[in-house]
Amino acid sequence: MKKILNYILSALFLIWELPQNIIGAILFCIYSTFSDVIVVDEGTSVSVYTSIKGGLSLGAFNFLQKGYYRNPSKYVEKTILHTKGHRKQSRILGPLYLLVIGLPSVIWEALRTCFKYFRKKDYYSFYTEKWADKLAGVER
Repeated sequence: MKKILNYILSALFLIWELPQNIIGAILFCIYSTFSDVIVVDEGTSVSVYTSIKGGLSLGAFNFLQKGYYRNPSKYVEKTILHTKGHRKQSRILGPLYLLVIGLPSVIWEALRTCFKYFRKKDYYSFYTEKWADKLAGVER
């Protein structure tokens, strides 16, 4: 009975997070086709280690820098946990995740990349990142 309930819950989350799951699946197909990837099944999510810089969470897909795979450093450990915090945000917000977390995070990173003023600011001081850290139990 418990196994059936887990399948039902997984199906409901798949639907609840559908927009980010679709984008995640598309990115997974692109990375799998055009670059070398390491895929780690983590039960309710899949970690994909590939040529991406840093990390990105889209529904059930966590994309991480290939160098992070089996790297025991504290920074990498915090980054992986942080990405799992974004996964929790996705489960909480469902279809609103891309608007509330995804788009602001992309804009924040673009501002930091393009403008010296924003580069001085701590990446993890932005609300989307602070919340992900809090959900994952990451101390900075």
